[in-house]
Amino acid sequence: MQTVLRSDVSVDNILRQGAPAGCSLRFTIAYQDSVYKNGQVAMVDGSISWMPAPKPHCAGVNLKIIGGDFDGSNRLNYFAIPHAYVSVPGMVPSPLQVEQRYECDNPNAFCGVYGNVRGLAVGKSVLKGRVTVAFSRRLGGMDVGLPITVDDGALAKLGACLQQLTDDAIRCLEGSTPPR
Repeated sequence: MQTVLRSDVSVDNILRQGAPAGCSLRFTIAYQDSVYKNGQVAMVDGSISWMPAPKPHCAGVNLKIIGGDFDGSNRLNYFAIPHAYVSVPGMVPSPLQVEQRYECDNPNAFCGVYGNVRGLAVGKSVLKGRVTVAFSRRLGGMDVGLPITVDDGALAKLGACLQQLTDDAIRCLEGSTPPR
């Protein structure tokens, strides 16, 4: 694990046309990168988001992460993240790899999606306060692991949001209503 200098974590409800459409755990972490940058300060910004999906899945989890190094004038220079995943210690075999990558709005960022089973494992781990986001700066390179710490207020908000999403996914799987 890297030395975390600052960690900001929040929970947002995702809306679609004003209606609830998912939950997002947002994180910004400043850390000393001893793997790639000899202890220099770097940061990552990202999210783990739970959203409805079409059958047969009915729910999915997105992982988005972008990172940057601070230069001498305190400007942020983005670095490429070709590989990232969520690690859920003690819950399932770690690392928990995404099932499919997709193109991000920033070409240096990593975007991927988990299906039902892996997405559920990520959700359980987050709600128990045991989750780490990990990434590498080059394919086949060493992983940088950063813990995500969620306070009780954010956990309660995320739990309520995930409960609604779970109820919607169950109805979708039973065929009674499509996901929102």
